[in-house]
Amino acid sequence: MINKTEVDIAAIIDDVLFSFSEIIKKKNIQLEYELEESILFMADEKLMETVIRNIIGNAIVHSSYGAKVKLSSSIVGEKTTS
Repeated sequence: MINKTEVDIAAIIDDVLFSFSEIIKKKNIQLEYELEESILFMADEKLMETVIRNIIGNAIVHSSYGAKVKLSSSIVGEKTTS
C-alpha cells in the first residue's frame, strides 16, 4: 500500500549516506554534495528511500577506490494534483 506524505529528499539522502558511511570510508570515496536546502514533495517515504538507496548504493559499490560521487538536487518544475 502506498502511503503518501510530505517527504524531504535531503533528509532521506542524509540517512542513506550514513548507512553507507563505512564503505565510503573504506573505498576512500569523495562525496560532492550539492542539495537544495529543502525540497519537499508528496511521496511514499519508504519507497523513495528504497529508490535513493539503490541509486546511491550503485554509485558507491560500482565506484573505484578514491572515486568522486556527486549528489545534487534542484527544482525543475512544479505540478500540483489533487
